Amino acid sequence: MTYKIPESVLVVIYTPAGYVLLIERADAPGYWQSVTGSRETPDEPLWETARREVAEETGLFATPATLKDWEEARVYEIYPRWRHRYAPGVTWNTEHR
Repeated sequence: MTYKIPESVLVVIYTPAGYVLLIERADAPGYWQSVTGSRETPDEPLWETARREVAEETGLFATPATLKDWEEARVYEIYPRWRHRYAPGVTWNTEHR
C-alpha cells in the first residue's frame, strides 16, 4: 500500500465578484470544502500539487501564474477515520495555503 504524504495544499478558487467554489465531498455528503490534496511525492513542488488537485477535482486548468502562494501553513491532527491512509503512527498533517 502507498501511504499518503502528510503534507497537503488548500486551494481557494474565487471570482473577482467574491464568489468562492466549494465542493461537496463524495465520501462525506453534507461536508463542503475548497480544493485540497496531498503531495504525490516528497519533492513535488507545492504549486504542482495545487495545479494537479485543481485539475483532478474541478477540471479547471491552473498555471503557476494563476496560483498565489499565501505563504501560510497550518498543522492539524488527522481525523482518526482518515488515518489508515497514512503510514502507521502519522497523526498530523501540514496544509499549505
